[in-house]
Amino acid sequence: MSNEVILCVWNHLTSADVIYSFSNLNTSFNLLLIEFHGLYKKLDLRHCSLSECRFFCRQVTTMIEWRLDLTVLKIGNRYRCSQTDMFADEIRQSIVAIHFARSGIACSNPSKDIFHILMIYIKSIEPIFPQLASLVVFQSLLTSEEGFELKYEHTIMNAYVPHCSLISITINVPNLTTLHVLLHYLPQLEYVDVYITDVIYSMKTNDEDLPTKLDYPKKLRVLHLRLRDQIASVLSN
Repeated sequence: MSNEVILCVWNHLTSADVIYSFSNLNTSFNLLLIEFHGLYKKLDLRHCSLSECRFFCRQVTTMIEWRLDLTVLKIGNRYRCSQTDMFADEIRQSIVAIHFARSGIACSNPSKDIFHILMIYIKSIEPIFPQLASLVVFQSLLTSEEGFELKYEHTIMNAYVPHCSLISITINVPNLTTLHVLLHYLPQLEYVDVYITDVIYSMKTNDEDLPTKLDYPKKLRVLHLRLRDQIASVLSN
């Protein structure tokens, strides 16, 4: 079968479907996937099936090619189980497995308690995806999901370090405090598209309530700040 025919078939499938179905079959397929579908570099899980999501969550966090080369990640599906939770669980297990592997110890299906202990006693964790430049976390704007919350005290307790490759992020956050802290730990951001889901809480946030020793991305060019209630009003009219 010629490459032209293969590419015609792929045009009728999502990128995730193509990579899930054809990756690692042989070298020729992998070369085509690398050239036309960003194999190991770009991954969009937002429209994939549950089985595909499970597969990719495991592959992306454990395969060295994905971990070192991934530059674009889009994740989240409001119609199925939480992809972000599934992905986070795999990352936790990967961090624990890597830590014990360096000591020659095998560790499969580690508990969350082990992960939390490591976070307390390890001073810093190397980025899982050191080349990640763009992150899109999709969540329904009209459901009960409040988005990703981050507190400065939590980052200090868990020895957070800045992620210096990410330049673009789209995400839901519950309040301005989370955005404030997030910007500090992503110093190279150039594009930010954020939904504030808890408008009432954010309105009560004063400048004196925010951490005062945080720096911000100096290259930031675009900041889209959206309010959940405003979007709900627009959609209902």
